[in-house]
Amino acid sequence: MWLYQLIRSTRESFPYWLMGLLILEGWVGLCLMFIFPPGSLAMVFIGLLTLLCSGVVKSMLGMLERTVGRILGVQADSSEGSSDPTPHS
Repeated sequence: MWLYQLIRSTRESFPYWLMGLLILEGWVGLCLMFIFPPGSLAMVFIGLLTLLCSGVVKSMLGMLERTVGRILGVQADSSEGSSDPTPHS
């Protein structure tokens, strides 16, 4: 059950980690603008690739959560806000 909780909490906190990563990439790009301007342009494309990959990672986390939940027999919650899944009985 701990594995399911870990995957679920990772999926739920993923947007916050992604936003933090994008803000960090923005700051690096801003600093590179004055030090090495082509690096700043590269950071724009790295940010776009990050956004592209985030969609894939988010769908993989959802699929992994459903698969592990099915294997462990955890009932899928219809509400997104519930944090305690209940096993089938």
